Amino acid sequence: MCCYNLGYLFSLSTGLSDSNSVHQDPPALFITKLNRTAKLSCSHNINSYDRMYWYQQNAKGDFRHLGYLNMNFPNPEDEFKDKITLTGDGRNKGALEISSITAADSGVYFCAASIHSAADHLFPLQKPF
Repeated sequence: MCCYNLGYLFSLSTGLSDSNSVHQDPPALFITKLNRTAKLSCSHNINSYDRMYWYQQNAKGDFRHLGYLNMNFPNPEDEFKDKITLTGDGRNKGALEISSITAADSGVYFCAASIHSAADHLFPLQKPF
């Protein structure tokens, strides 16, 4: 998992990654005017992973799940549908675009990759193997 910092001056910077397989770009981004758009990219080279998740950590340390890419299908959380756009493919490279930047968008942004499990979508009579 990697991260960006979107600070009060609307700066984005990558944090440390616990994996050499997930990367975020750019390493730093400064937006000094309100209502601009910020775009963060994420890529991974883990063949079996097909989902890419985006999170924001605010100044208080609270995390918010913004949404995810399931292959090339974007799934933003309802509260962020008018604020963010998710593009790309969760299997390799995706992007988070944040529109109309405000001070409330300040924080550290994280990208993570994972594999989809069919056990997440069991019918009532099914059970995991």
